Formats: sequence, C-alpha cells, structure tokens
Amino acid sequence: MTTAYVAVAASGALLLAGAVAFAGSRAASSVALGVVVSLANLWLLEKFVRMYLKSERGRWAVLALAKAALLFVIVALLVRSGAVDVLPLVVGFGALPVGVVVGGAWPVRSAREET
Repeated sequence: MTTAYVAVAASGALLLAGAVAFAGSRAASSVALGVVVSLANLWLLEKFVRMYLKSERGRWAVLALAKAALLFVIVALLVRSGAVDVLPLVVGFGALPVGVVVGGAWPVRSAREET
C-alpha cells in the first residue's frame, strides 16, 4: 500500500506544481486540497477494506456509505462557500486514480523476496 500512497502524493505534487506554474495561488490551493482529500480517501478506503477482510459483519458497508456521504457534504460546503474552485479541486482529486494506476504498475517486492 505504501507504493500507492507515494504514487498518489507524487502525482499530486506534479498536479500542484502545474497549478502553481499555470493557474495561480487560488487554483493551487484548491488542487492541494483535492490531493489531501484524495490521500485521506485512500487511507480510509484501506481501513475499510482491512475491516471487511477481517470481519463477516456488514458494519464496514455502513461506514463506507457514511464516508462517501461525508465527503460529498464537505466538498459541497467548500464549493458553495466559495472557499475552493471546482475545476482545480477536481484536478487535485485526479491524483488518486493516476497514483493508484501508477502505483499498481510499479513492481513491489513481496515479503518472501526481501528475505
């Protein structure tokens, strides 16, 4: 999982550098917030998957639904208040799929290969 976090953070840093270079500080702050939310979303998703794999109960599904609803509410409040711009925020969210794809394509050593 560490590879995915590093890849998401690296793609987010590239997106943020592009925003700073081409779009200004307000757009860059919106991209940065999108990257932070993406990393937090990945972290929570990892926790929910671990919870799902360890238990037979459906509690994880309720938590995942609550997480998604909370994410939508937070983003809606930020956009409606004018604190962030929508398009740069979505660009920041783009760090998640790009990072996961890049991280998934990167070869990872298993615990057996390291010893």
